[in-house]
Amino acid sequence: MANKYNILSTKTLPAILHELAEENGALLRIHNFVEIAPVFISPEFQEAINQLIQTYNVTVFTSANAVLSIKGVTAPAQICCLSGNTLETVQRIFPNATIVATADHAAELANQMIATRNIHSAVFFCGNKRRDTLPDLLQQHLIDLKEVVVYETIPVPVPIEGHIDGVLFFSPSGVEAYFQYNQLAPDTVCFAIGQTTGDALKAYTSKVVVMNEEKPSAKNLLQLAITYFKNHN
Repeated sequence: MANKYNILSTKTLPAILHELAEENGALLRIHNFVEIAPVFISPEFQEAINQLIQTYNVTVFTSANAVLSIKGVTAPAQICCLSGNTLETVQRIFPNATIVATADHAAELANQMIATRNIHSAVFFCGNKRRDTLPDLLQQHLIDLKEVVVYETIPVPVPIEGHIDGVLFFSPSGVEAYFQYNQLAPDTVCFAIGQTTGDALKAYTSKVVVMNEEKPSAKNLLQLAITYFKNHN
């Protein structure tokens, strides 16, 4: 099948998704617009993390990167996390933990935590670019929140040459890095992995398609773009 449209992914995707794109008449281009650098966890830092996990009611993750960054620590007993890849990573790294709350985006997760009425404290493992939504909501409801930065998000902006029909975005940080050197053509459509990323895109374009899935994933986002272009050609 001849390639009919070009899709740019702002992060690396597995080979099987390149095959999926090709089978559906798309050329998939890749550039990592952000890199993840885990914070070095010394024995002293690990002991401090273990103490926090044991002291606070629940452990909170809004990124799979945060889960992977502390995979060698004492397993949390109770976890609140985003759905999709974050939840899947939590279940793989901490299989015996109880999932107290899970949601598609940070505001919904915070509201679920608040609604339980028995979470009085939480330790939030996050990156240096984390959004304010979850911390602000929890603190407004007097939940004692301890934030611990366990990875850094490093932007890798680069100009992209050639026409792009659709761009796949997976985080607000990826949005910011992409638009540092790039502008959208009038007919380019942006596809967002979730509402938070979609909201970040609204500062740059009105042509945003936000994924509305219970389990957001790179495969489902690519499939959303494929379906969109099939229906609009």
